[in-house]
Amino acid sequence: DHYQASQEMKDVINMINIVCSIVFAFEAVVKISAFYPRAYFIGGEVPGLHPSMLSAGANRLDFLLVVISAVELFAAESSSLSVFRALRLSRLVQLAQRWPRLRKVSRALTTSFSESVYLFLLLLVFLFIYTVLGMQLFGSAGVQFMDPVRMSFMSLWQSAYTVFVIITGEGWSSMMDLTVQKTNGAACLYFISLFIVGQYIIINLFICILVDSLAAGIPSEDETAISVAPFIGSPTSSPGNRFAPTSPTQTHTPKNSASPCVGQSLHHQQIMGKTIQGSPHLSVTSATLPGTLPSPGSPKARHLHTAASHPLSPRSPPRAQLRCRSPGAISGASGQSLSFRDRLLELEYLQDKLMGADSDREEDKEDKKDNAGSGLRGAARRLVCHSYFEWVILGMILCNACFLAADTPWTQGDCFSQTCDTRSLILYISDLVFAALFSMETFLKIYAFGLKGYFSSGWNVLDFFVVTMSVVGMFFPILKVIRSLRTIRLVALVPTLKTTVMALLWAMPALGTVAVMLFFLWLVFAVLGVQMFMGRLWECQSPDQEILPLDMKDCHAPNVWTHPRWDFDNCLVALMSLTIIAYGEGWNDYMWAGIDSTAAGLQATPWASPIAGLYFVLFFVLGSFLALNLFAATLIDEFLSNTDEMSHLTASQKQFVSNLKIIITSSLPHVPKAPETEWRKALFKAVTSRWFDMLISGAIILNLLIMTVEHYQQAEIITTVLNGVNLFFVILFACEALLKIIALDPVQYIKILWNRFDFFLVVLSLVTLPFDGPGTSILRILRVFRLVGRFEGLRACVQTLLFALPSLINVFQLMILFFFIFGVTGVQVFGRINYEHPLHAAEFPSGLSSSNNFGDLYSSFILLFAISTTEGWVGVMEACQTTYPGCEVGDRCGSDFAVPYFFLFMVGSTCILLNAIITSVLSHFDTVMDPGLIPLNHLRTFWATVDP
Repeated sequence: DHYQASQEMKDVINMINIVCSIVFAFEAVVKISAFYPRAYFIGGEVPGLHPSMLSAGANRLDFLLVVISAVELFAAESSSLSVFRALRLSRLVQLAQRWPRLRKVSRALTTSFSESVYLFLLLLVFLFIYTVLGMQLFGSAGVQFMDPVRMSFMSLWQSAYTVFVIITGEGWSSMMDLTVQKTNGAACLYFISLFIVGQYIIINLFICILVDSLAAGIPSEDETAISVAPFIGSPTSSPGNRFAPTSPTQTHTPKNSASPCVGQSLHHQQIMGKTIQGSPHLSVTSATLPGTLPSPGSPKARHLHTAASHPLSPRSPPRAQLRCRSPGAISGASGQSLSFRDRLLELEYLQDKLMGADSDREEDKEDKKDNAGSGLRGAARRLVCHSYFEWVILGMILCNACFLAADTPWTQGDCFSQTCDTRSLILYISDLVFAALFSMETFLKIYAFGLKGYFSSGWNVLDFFVVTMSVVGMFFPILKVIRSLRTIRLVALVPTLKTTVMALLWAMPALGTVAVMLFFLWLVFAVLGVQMFMGRLWECQSPDQEILPLDMKDCHAPNVWTHPRWDFDNCLVALMSLTIIAYGEGWNDYMWAGIDSTAAGLQATPWASPIAGLYFVLFFVLGSFLALNLFAATLIDEFLSNTDEMSHLTASQKQFVSNLKIIITSSLPHVPKAPETEWRKALFKAVTSRWFDMLISGAIILNLLIMTVEHYQQAEIITTVLNGVNLFFVILFACEALLKIIALDPVQYIKILWNRFDFFLVVLSLVTLPFDGPGTSILRILRVFRLVGRFEGLRACVQTLLFALPSLINVFQLMILFFFIFGVTGVQVFGRINYEHPLHAAEFPSGLSSSNNFGDLYSSFILLFAISTTEGWVGVMEACQTTYPGCEVGDRCGSDFAVPYFFLFMVGSTCILLNAIITSVLSHFDTVMDPGLIPLNHLRTFWATVDP
């Protein structure tokens, strides 16, 4: 259904609705007759039926929809009940319950919804309190505005919607400014407290509940952890078992690895099978490693084997990571159910311990020798497998990226058929050269490994696709933008990028499941929105872009009866409108438009349909508070439950983090000895006491707060007072350092790291005391870092950032690559748009401009970073779509390619990459805050005391 549909289509839709209503009514009657009313409405178990068939809640909803459909059919003149047809789509979710991953996510959502009931009640109570308080404080003062932001405290409905908009953070600062101008400065306390408590406390509790629900999800029987017995072989292994060796003499099999240069045989399974079966001292069975395996020939086992060995699968753990596991992880004494990935880690650790690293190196040498071969093909293999060859390819990709960055929208594309300027000619020749070089590399690898060997690697398939598209783009200028995909090849060559992408691929199945669930939610609300608001968001617009209070029949030329680009006139447009609302960018404009809407063809009237605003509030709660946070919760759950905090690091990065943890957790703290002199002993007790430490910490905080008093064009008396206060704190901290040096003696004082930092700041403050300027103020701010050594929570945060630094660097590298690809694409597609044209500037004043555009890569980077914060991205997207008369001259028009471009960018940047940063920090924070480390810290302090 859509707005302005033909009468024939409406008749067809009505006929289909009647047929569907009869079918669903017949279904309900059959189910009630078969299961009896009690089992249908209350629930029960029937052998041989899927649990979703007897879901009491779903059956009750189905029966309610059948009753509403029947009432709607008999009351044909009224279409107010037609909006409930959209709820029939909830049956898709019931069918999706048969998908294990969807079942897990839906189970987690159900749990989170049940746990969120009290949170919703708390939100409602909080909303009601501030609604009534706003009416009492500002309603009597006549606080009601329509421009530049809409807000009102004149009635309960108006105040409630205004409070909810403030909680979401949309335009709340402008509302506060207008209210302060209307009343007094005390209104700031109302808005600030409402925003902080609502946005940072109540709303952020949703993601905590989601993470807890996902982490506590109990896997079903077909999702239980698997055993490793068939993978290591057993005396009873069947001859057809493809996972275990069938013959002790079998030593080599065809290779299929991520890189054809190093073949990957089944020697691991063979070694494990022969060694463990033949060892009189060790027997690893399903009893040793808890869990159960599916039968070797079952689809489940084949799926797991494929997932573990696929060259692009993140489930194939690198050897360096596998050897990091301790023997305690193998014993399985805790009895906890381990994941398939953990069991592979245990197997690799057993292999390394049983066979030793020498046998592995010998096996690798044999594999390389077999791969090298002889003759011309062998020489080609040795060439492409040489480390220098990869470095050369890496350098070529980086050089190509530099040329892509130098490209502009005005670069001439074909320099053979037309005369080009020097810049365009250089870029054109470079494009031809790089296309030829990458093609030669591809053909060389295909010749070296053969078609089957080359395409057995997923990375080679990706390279072949990129090279092919680049060559095709030379002949079809419309595919010129595909050149930016060449930089994707860096993922296969740069280890830090590769490990990060592998970690994200590990979470992709779960994120895909979440995306399916969100699509169902979006589809239900889209159909519901079309039924409620199609044709109701139109308005009469004058040539000067002013809204006129006229109905469609009275809106004559030169006025235009128009509508927003994204509304609810059809389902596809409604899906995009809901996406915009979910990201929170201008969502309140949709809500106010829905509240003011009357009927199709009629002008909007303020507060004509206040109940219609509940549709947007409900979707914002489900679509933004819960749904988008579900992406972050799923990513966090996948990282914390299926991997460890270092699984997405390279070997050198793992070694760095491990060494850093050993240094921090194993080094003994210096415990100073009390002096023998009585007066120094008393001074020692004073400067090492807790009250002295709290006094200095309070002085540091007070110094920081006093520094905030400084402002531009301040009075001379304030400057004098601040200088005097700064001198007082410098003397205070100098006296503190002097007292500690006297009490501890200089040797013991300097052994403590934080004392060295304090002494450095004191000396720096004394040296810069005669000077005044921005530099000295910055040095004073450094005093706040002294608090890190005095509070355990701050130390834990600093340690977390140190441990997460390699992970953050990896994610930032991937973000730079992601922004580069979209930046180069944006320059080629949207760089020629004439945003200075009067019609374009008048329609989208907040879109493209001289400071926000795709004119070059630098401007593109800045603009993409700005919209990655979800600020103004809708205006930029609409500006990149806009066309106007005459824009065809010089190719200055926008493109509908902007919709998928910005949609993919927003999903990739906000839902995946930014959440990956949060996940990287949280994974290490969980390790740092492990309660099991508390006894170790006490032991370190005690050991340092008894054995300094």
